[in-house]
Amino acid sequence: SNRRIKEPAIKYWAVASKIFEQEFATLKKAEGISNRDTAYVTFDFITSNGFYTIQEKKSKLENNQSIWSNLFKESKFLNIEMARVQNESQKDAEKRYEAKKMEKNNSK
Repeated sequence: SNRRIKEPAIKYWAVASKIFEQEFATLKKAEGISNRDTAYVTFDFITSNGFYTIQEKKSKLENNQSIWSNLFKESKFLNIEMARVQNESQKDAEKRYEAKKMEKNNSK
């Protein structure tokens, strides 16, 4: 619902959808959450046909040696953008609070 994150989210969805369709045959249908070894990155896809997952070495993703590298980069960017927007929203809320507080004090 936050317009400031809309564009990065749309881009992320486009990349994720494309690679999901392209690499569907390499995905494993999962019954639960896979091993979360920190040397690997896990991509999970929840669909109407089930839960699919793939794990890739983080080093391969970071060195652009994997078909999943672009999705990894987009995921990192989206996380950074969401944190930035959240931080800006918090600062905006604090400014509004302070402005209302000053307004209230000035009206006394």
